[in-house]
Amino acid sequence: MTVGVIKETVCVNIAVFSSLIDAQQMLQDGALGEADSVAELPEGFGIGDRCIYGTWDHRDSTEENIPSD
Repeated sequence: MTVGVIKETVCVNIAVFSSLIDAQQMLQDGALGEADSVAELPEGFGIGDRCIYGTWDHRDSTEENIPSD
């Protein structure tokens, strides 16, 4: 199963696990760095997309950080 590794609602990495339970255990053990959640990654989504409570959404290009004057 392909899993999105999520930090502050943004997918920061992708990994393959045999089950979501295994991914959650790795998260709990601290093996996924500073990630705060994991979720099954649907086809068409990837790094930079958002996942909030298991619901995926493509990141809007207008949300990019724009330097202020």
